[in-house]
Amino acid sequence: MSEYGGTAGDPPRSRLSDYAEPLEAVHEPVRSETQSSEPPVKPDESAEVKGHRREFAAMLGEFRRSAPGRGGAGRRGAVRRNTTTVASELRFENSGALEALYGRIPPLHNVRLRSIQLNWRGPALTLRMDLPEHPAGAPTVWVERGMDTVQCHVQFLAVEDLSLKDWPTAALADISTTDLGFENRMAVTVSNPEVILSFTCNKSVLIGHVSAFRSREDGSDDGPHLFLSRIDRFRHDSVPPPHEKTFYERV
Repeated sequence: MSEYGGTAGDPPRSRLSDYAEPLEAVHEPVRSETQSSEPPVKPDESAEVKGHRREFAAMLGEFRRSAPGRGGAGRRGAVRRNTTTVASELRFENSGALEALYGRIPPLHNVRLRSIQLNWRGPALTLRMDLPEHPAGAPTVWVERGMDTVQCHVQFLAVEDLSLKDWPTAALADISTTDLGFENRMAVTVSNPEVILSFTCNKSVLIGHVSAFRSREDGSDDGPHLFLSRIDRFRHDSVPPPHEKTFYERV
């Protein structure tokens, strides 16, 4: 690169210096007489970045609300609005007794709801009900003693979002379920014909304390019961009172 000299006594200069000096002058920071100690202000974010931030904050808030152990706002029901619901049938984990009687699982329509038992363990909800159909293959002792109504307990586990609007005595009701599409959970409604009981729970359902009794004119079931289970037959010959926790909390 060629060099040239300036006035007498100046060192030789390259032509690159003629360009560097103006650039240094442009990029030299301008300082006021009283230098501020405050950090530099960041330029405004674009509208797109702000939108992403708001979306992330909303998703984070939804995650926190649906996380377990955060009180009423942490219920799984908060996520339900983002799911697609479809009709489903009850999935009994121990349906052998009913299948042996009926050859299938009878639909839970037009059942007579006798009692509702709540248990903080689980938490669980147990419905005691009369089934609308009498089995064709009923045990001989049932037939001989004129037992014409089958009763059983149906227990739902991990219950949440419980709502009880009405409690008609010995109501005839339909039990329907809806698959929530997440965490193996479903919604259960008991209607007569309006919804009187609703809750969400795990899809796994237990059934037990299957018995038969002779229906009375007043609709009560206070008379003798013939239980299908050997243990139930040994311990009970009728429906025990509500304070009998072993009977009502265990199926």
